[in-house]
Amino acid sequence: MSRRDPSAPLHDMREYALSAIRVAGGLGADQLRASEMARLALERALEVIGEAANRVPKETREALTQIPWAAIIGLRNILAHAYDDVRDEILVNVVRDNLPDLIEQLDRALSLTRDHKD
Repeated sequence: MSRRDPSAPLHDMREYALSAIRVAGGLGADQLRASEMARLALERALEVIGEAANRVPKETREALTQIPWAAIIGLRNILAHAYDDVRDEILVNVVRDNLPDLIEQLDRALSLTRDHKD
């Protein structure tokens, strides 16, 4: 059994956040609602971000307090288990208001992990 790099979930979060922005970054709620493919892709990207966040080691989450771990994981749980309660406006807001900041925070965290490896 191979052990995965502990920073791998952070990389996954970053990559899927970038994907979510590419998929839906310029869309409004009505446009997202009208595009089944974009909505499904966005939901999946956000779900993977939350799943990856859940896989970040506890000590790493505790050290990176600026990242809203509970909210990210909570959104994943809603997408997976309460999918019928998801509102397009919320998804659009997450992409517009939260993902750019999350990417910046992940970039900082990943640069710190690279610095510690050197």
